[in-house]
Amino acid sequence: MKYLGFLALALLAGCKSTTTICDTNPNANVCNSASYSSNTIEALEKFESFKSKKSFALAKSSNGHEAFGYSFGFKSKKEADRRALSECKIRANSFKINATCELIR
Repeated sequence: MKYLGFLALALLAGCKSTTTICDTNPNANVCNSASYSSNTIEALEKFESFKSKKSFALAKSSNGHEAFGYSFGFKSKKEADRRALSECKIRANSFKINATCELIR
């Protein structure tokens, strides 16, 4: 029984989520939700309804153009992060948005 607490602690330690740019730099351009486009807001609203192991990445240029990518339902948060960043980069390149994709959720 005394090892049950250690097991629970070990399992919870593995559940730590990825640190986003908004965690480390809340004043970053991509973290200003008041300036998000309607498409980004709509995508974020949809994203919030998904269950765990999800990620949302956003690229925002200095002139306000945005590209995003999100993912959900992966085996790990790390895999979801990779997919969201990949989707964001594909869209940013497609729309010729010169900005770095960052994880914001």
